[in-house]
Amino acid sequence: MKKIEAVADAIASLNEYSDPTSKAYTLRNPGLLKAKSLEHLASATDECLRVFSCHQAGYKALTDLLRKHCERNKGNTLLSVLSEHGHGNQFSARSAVDFIRRSTGENVDENTNLKFFLGYTE
Repeated sequence: MKKIEAVADAIASLNEYSDPTSKAYTLRNPGLLKAKSLEHLASATDECLRVFSCHQAGYKALTDLLRKHCERNKGNTLLSVLSEHGHGNQFSARSAVDFIRRSTGENVDENTNLKFFLGYTE
């Protein structure tokens, strides 16, 4: 598994993506990504949240965004990327760290550098 997928899954979990009544699930947008271009605004909500046609499209957009962010900001921490996705508070960070630890078997914390997440687990 790619470690970046563990981060994406943690963010999706924090956004209650497994709940079919949640905003993230309804929009097929596990990261609750906002539209940042005119092209994406065409298929966005009034709150500028992107609407995806299927789970795969929303998940790919989230993992691509996370990968690019990690590549550009390798020295930043997990907490910084969680904060960018609206989960920078202590409770959310702890939940995400716990999720990532369980899914990867790696000893990470909110101060783990983003370059770590560009690798794979066995």
